[in-house]
Amino acid sequence: MRAILNYLRASRTSPNLHRRVLYLAVHDITYPRNRRIRSYLSENYGIDSESTELEQHGGYLRRSVRMLIAGLRRSNNIGAVVLAEFNVQYWWIGYIIGRFRRVPVITDRFVGLYETNVEDWQRFSSRSIKARAHGLFDTLAVRFADYVLIDTEVRAMELRSQTSRARVFSLPVGAPDWAVPRPRARSASDPLKILYYGNYIPLHGLSTVMAAAETLARTGKTFALTMVGDGELRGEIESAFRRGTASEHVSFLDPVPEHQLSEIISEHDVVLGIFGDSRKAASVIANKVWQGLACGRTVITRNSHALGEIASLTEGQLVQIEASNSDELASALAMIEPVPDDGEASASHIRLREYVDSRYAMFAAALMQRLEGALDEP
Repeated sequence: MRAILNYLRASRTSPNLHRRVLYLAVHDITYPRNRRIRSYLSENYGIDSESTELEQHGGYLRRSVRMLIAGLRRSNNIGAVVLAEFNVQYWWIGYIIGRFRRVPVITDRFVGLYETNVEDWQRFSSRSIKARAHGLFDTLAVRFADYVLIDTEVRAMELRSQTSRARVFSLPVGAPDWAVPRPRARSASDPLKILYYGNYIPLHGLSTVMAAAETLARTGKTFALTMVGDGELRGEIESAFRRGTASEHVSFLDPVPEHQLSEIISEHDVVLGIFGDSRKAASVIANKVWQGLACGRTVITRNSHALGEIASLTEGQLVQIEASNSDELASALAMIEPVPDDGEASASHIRLREYVDSRYAMFAAALMQRLEGALDEP
């Protein structure tokens, strides 16, 4: 603590406009969320970023002190400080650095502690002290920010009700540059090729996928389901599949580098989204939904108000079913048409990209207005 105080006394500077932001508590610099935001600001507004990655060793207090020191040392001449996704528990470090440097604090509230650990994974009771602490961290990270970023307008509206101070912007997940429409040659005798990829998390509702596959197998539907990825629940899901009647239709692959997903998606007719019944599942648009649509494939996922943002842009590629309804998923798969027309898929790809860009432009314009306003301060 003495080292922090000495550093503060020695290095405080006047506010200035600098086209550089400090990204705080980054768990993975290649993660699509922060990579997309950083790239957009850099390529369109010349705003570069410096990241402080989250230390993996030691307890919360040790990591916090080290992060605060590292953040202060790297915060000279920044225009804003951004608290990265997944780490809202470090909100107070971003707040201290932001107030010390007199720059806006931006919280990416993309993943909350409570929704992840209590609602999705059910790691502890909603009445426990840990659950209440997680909920408090989520709340404070919003209330002590100047700008809050989230991924859908439905979630943005909820956050706006929690703060009168911060401006909340919806920055869609969107699809990466590699996700483009690619044709698939498909004959009448080919099985329906279905793709799941991800981290086997509760949000994805894989028990629904498994039950739907069993239904398809019993009805004699010709299909091939590919499961790509790894995660805590993979062993359990794989074992259950192998005991069932759908086992001969299912294959499991380990995770692949992100850029290889384009080729894998192009080999399939359908991309599966998410089917969980949690509050979060009802308010998000998953990575795989954006990517599957951008690649020109039919995407089946659970229905939600969030999908209203993009449903009209997809030319029928997006199929929505009730959450956790395996019978409806099986019926939707049984009725799948061939891969959408290339022209329609390309048009959908362009509309989705333009929609994402428009949302990012709204946030960037507000941020630049704030940064340029700093020039007028005495």
